[in-house]
Order: sequence, then C-alpha cells, then structure tokens
Amino acid sequence: MSQSVYIETSVVSHCAARPSTHIITAAKQAITRTWWEQESPRFSLYISTVVEREASRGDPGAARKRIELIHHLPLLAITAEVEELALHLVEKHLLPTHSEEDALHIAIASVHGMNYLLTWNFKHIIYLFFRSALRMDQVLQCALLIPNYASLV
Repeated sequence: MSQSVYIETSVVSHCAARPSTHIITAAKQAITRTWWEQESPRFSLYISTVVEREASRGDPGAARKRIELIHHLPLLAITAEVEELALHLVEKHLLPTHSEEDALHIAIASVHGMNYLLTWNFKHIIYLFFRSALRMDQVLQCALLIPNYASLV
C-alpha cells in the first residue's frame, strides 16, 4: 500500500502556475512539476474542500488550471475532530490568529492519518514543525498524530 500525502494548496499553485521570472519561484515551480510528474504516482494523494476553495480563488484562468490539476483527487472530510484540532492550534497560539485555513490543513492531515503533508507554506505550516518541544506537546495533547511535513526542497 502506498503512503498517503495531503496536498496543500501552495503545491497546487506552484505546479499549475505559468512559469515565473523570479528565480526562486521558478525553481519551486520546476521542482513541484517534476515531483508531480515523476514522484506523485508512487503515493496516494488527497486534498480537502479547503484546498479546492483556495485553488478556486484569484484569476479565473489560473484557478481553472489549479482545479483541473486536482479535481480527480479524493477529498478528506472536515469533521468535528478536524475543526476541534484546528481551533486548538489557533487558540494555543501554535499558529497565528489569522491562520485558520493553515490550521485546517494541518488538522485534516493529522486526523485522517496522512503520512505526509506536502506544502511550500514555510510561514505557518512548516514553521509549526520547527517550534519547541513544549509547543508540540500542546498539539499532541489532542491525542492526534501530526503527519510528517514535506516541502519539495
């Protein structure tokens, strides 16, 4: 059985966007597209309605490309347990106050037992995994396993 990967919206955006002229963004796009084409078939990929909603925002043409990329992926449910963990992450200041969608991504991947949460979101999502052990203990008090994070670098 293949390992499960929750695909966060930043990965979808980098994969579907037109090539950037900014060197770092262009490199992220190239890495993401290579992973999507060559490595993703080895995994079971999942998204959520949060990813769909975020991917639908912005320029209609760009949004259409993002949705086309993910429309076939199974959706993970936003359950009461997911909402509770997301609220906990924000209330305990493990994520900034206005990071509700990022908290939902982490909670969805955690509650559904994903092996990995794949993201380019260093500001909130990956940052959480670099916090002190005390802060991670606060997350683990919810008796949920936090998935391994993964960025494509």
